[in-house]
Amino acid sequence: MQLELTIEEVQALRELVDRELRDLNPEIRHTDTTSVREQLRKFQHTLDELRGKLVAA
Repeated sequence: MQLELTIEEVQALRELVDRELRDLNPEIRHTDTTSVREQLRKFQHTLDELRGKLVAA
């Protein structure tokens, strides 16, 4: 799949991903359930990969 975005759209997505990553760390630390913590870490990894793609764009 190929997606074309304007520079402004890429910047907006990058800001949203950065904000979510900042908010995710405390949520992971305060989660008591192991399975939920693992799901959050997977989501964090996915966001890290997405952020890398957005930075490269």
